[in-house]
Amino acid sequence: MKIEQANVLAKKIKRITGVNVFENTRKREAIEARSLFNWYLYNQYNFSLCDIARFYKKNKKAYDHSTAIHSLKNYEVYLRFSPNLQNWANEVQFEHMNNKLPYLMHMVRNFTPESAEAVYPFVEAIYETQRREQEEIV
Repeated sequence: MKIEQANVLAKKIKRITGVNVFENTRKREAIEARSLFNWYLYNQYNFSLCDIARFYKKNKKAYDHSTAIHSLKNYEVYLRFSPNLQNWANEVQFEHMNNKLPYLMHMVRNFTPESAEAVYPFVEAIYETQRREQEEIV
């Protein structure tokens, strides 16, 4: 199941960014796309650092857990200074939320304090996206 999710995510990131995260290159766009990919694998799909390294190796890319650590540690820096990464992250998050929409609707219908904790990050992401769009309009 994890591998399936990772493959779908890799394809989604390639479609959004135009970058194959498994390509052997050190171009800025590839490094940032890999960092976004690793962030999702680690934080959203609960991949361990070794799981991430094994997944890259299965896809013909030399990678180890220390490279994954470096990528994850630098994600916030890339996010702050990259002209593209924030947009890519927003698009991936939006698609990620849409995939969970039926689940979220079920949670809203059966609202509990636990479901409020689970829904909050998605609502916050939608709010932030709308706020940024409003700032661009003004």
